[in-house]
Amino acid sequence: MANILFIDDDPYTLATYQKAVEIFGHQALIASTATEAIDLMIDEVLDLIILDKNMPDMDGFELLSQIKDRKIVNTTPIVMISADPKELVMDQALQAGATAYVSKPIRLDTLMKLIQDHTVPDNSK
Repeated sequence: MANILFIDDDPYTLATYQKAVEIFGHQALIASTATEAIDLMIDEVLDLIILDKNMPDMDGFELLSQIKDRKIVNTTPIVMISADPKELVMDQALQAGATAYVSKPIRLDTLMKLIQDHTVPDNSK
């Protein structure tokens, strides 16, 4: 089971992500602001962070920069997502330290592949 933090300002999107990953046996933590996200990153052990580029209190690039500069999480993969055209944002996201970039909307199979590709399987069962 992976512990995944979703950061997005759209409550419908967060609820959709949460329900989808829980169906597949993972735990979803959700944050609708950068401040909430930072608090969760400090308090929780995370296997994957999925971060929307457009946030109300701080854009995704600024949050990603703070995460990296303050070493809030060191090795947790961070996937940047955005509805912006991929060509315009992908290089910037990767240069800022994102592990990967995915255009929104994210299909369920793409979401599950992200989780599979960027988390370590739980072999403790």
